[in-house]
Amino acid sequence: TDLRYVLSIAQAAAEANRPQLMQRWVATLERVQGLDPQRRQRDAHVDWEHQDWAHAFNLNISLASLFDPLAKAPLSSPGVAAELVRMCVAAAGRAAVRAEGA
Repeated sequence: TDLRYVLSIAQAAAEANRPQLMQRWVATLERVQGLDPQRRQRDAHVDWEHQDWAHAFNLNISLASLFDPLAKAPLSSPGVAAELVRMCVAAAGRAAVRAEGA
């Protein structure tokens, strides 16, 4: 992807690790969490299976390609790492709550 290419430039990757951009990244991942959940069908035969899963799968591949460049980028300050961990834990907690309600 274009973004992966941009993140291969050290200076651009370092800029991407600013807290505001990391917050947007975590929010994006939170939005796509459970994008196309597979539910077990009981008591009836499934005559037709929708193909929407392919879109979710392709998006997953595109987003996954960005993890390495972001993880290898230098952090702007030690506090950024702690803030990133806090954001990820909070997002995981919200995703777990949504999954329980589904």
